[in-house]
Amino acid sequence: MCCTLYLHILWIDETRQNHTVLRELAVQQVQRNMDLMKNLVDNKNKRRRLVYDIGDCVRINIPRIDRTSVDRRSLPCKVLEVLDGGLYRLGCAHGVLENCYQVCEMESVSATFTELTSIPDNRISLTQAARLQSSATVQRSVCCCKTNCNTNRCPCKRSGVGCGSRCHPSQSKCINK
Repeated sequence: MCCTLYLHILWIDETRQNHTVLRELAVQQVQRNMDLMKNLVDNKNKRRRLVYDIGDCVRINIPRIDRTSVDRRSLPCKVLEVLDGGLYRLGCAHGVLENCYQVCEMESVSATFTELTSIPDNRISLTQAARLQSSATVQRSVCCCKTNCNTNRCPCKRSGVGCGSRCHPSQSKCINK
């Protein structure tokens, strides 16, 4: 009985030592992960500036709902005006954006965009700007006209798009190509 009690005490002592080693390893891993996350956040904050000047090029992320899968994920803009409260008035190639943006919504861009040299004065929403810079055609009209497509009865002509090969492939007298 004394021998089994001694072995049991040794087993408990060895188990405690193993748990201590495992705890120390877990603490080291948690500290390592905390350091990695801190470095990741610090590197992200280094890319973002805290203050922008008039004329700086920035970009704004376009929400997923406002773009297709082949479009740009961000809209290049230029800082036009610095307002009170840390807000910035931005302009893009198609006009001045209606909403003002904070620093946390913008990211600095080192490249220069030739399309931002002359910005129109008209007000435009972010959704409209995203739609205007889209590289994909939003909707392709298809007609089945029996005539030569020279009036606005033709849906293609009405939308300002030339007739395509799917409209009326057998008709050769279409003039809206």
